Amino acid sequence: MSEAGRAQVPAIEFRELTRAFGRKSVLRGVNLVVPPGQTLTILGGSGSGKSVCLKHAIGLLRPDSGRVLVEGVDITGYTERQLIAVRKNVSMVFQGAALFDSLDVYENVAYPLREHWRASEAEIGDRVARCLAAVGLPGVERLLPAELSGGMRKRVGVARAIALEPRVILYDEPTTGLDPANQRRIGELIRDLQRRLGVTSVVVTHELELCFAVSDRVALLKDGRIAAEGSADEMRESQHPAVRAFLEGIQDAANQDDPREGVDGRFAPEG
Repeated sequence: MSEAGRAQVPAIEFRELTRAFGRKSVLRGVNLVVPPGQTLTILGGSGSGKSVCLKHAIGLLRPDSGRVLVEGVDITGYTERQLIAVRKNVSMVFQGAALFDSLDVYENVAYPLREHWRASEAEIGDRVARCLAAVGLPGVERLLPAELSGGMRKRVGVARAIALEPRVILYDEPTTGLDPANQRRIGELIRDLQRRLGVTSVVVTHELELCFAVSDRVALLKDGRIAAEGSADEMRESQHPAVRAFLEGIQDAANQDDPREGVDGRFAPEG
């Protein structure tokens, strides 16, 4: 699809998306459109299914029913081989950064390049250096993940995510566990990358400060559906009961943690 064509279709679209894990119904008919070139944040309580939505966008999870479209193409029934091309253009920053502990920073960022990009080692080295500089971490190539602070690990995860120059970046709880200074730094990085690279960003969070710092649009996920959606300003001023309850910190039992969801958002097998 041409650049002009991509500008006319949603970057990501969910149509009546449903997903259950055993007897627990998580998504109950999610409809959501992510405009190209914007940052959309999905708000919701812990266990509400925010991360589950993201994983459908790159085929890590398959819906029980409904459709997932990426840049106008229905990927719902794609095979793993077909999804490779999708994942070159749609990259995900996992909640725990998901770095390979046995590899240094250079090799972590270079990993997707070695897998999907035919280039010389010099070209790979140049791309790694530029990605690390873009996230404010020049010169850390030979450090191991264990030698990095939490904020640095998150930024290395972002550097790896942008290595293949994707058109869409998905951020799963990118500031969880960080101190306020690093939370602000990650928020500024998300906004800066969106502006400089022209990427579409989808951010999953329950943190209001991050949400309103980075978002063009905001969607609230509650009871397995999108309860409300609008611009950041519209959502901040909304009188919708679910929005007001979330903004004022009133959470109900439906948004408690799923005991099978790990720190990186993966679901453990049942049993």
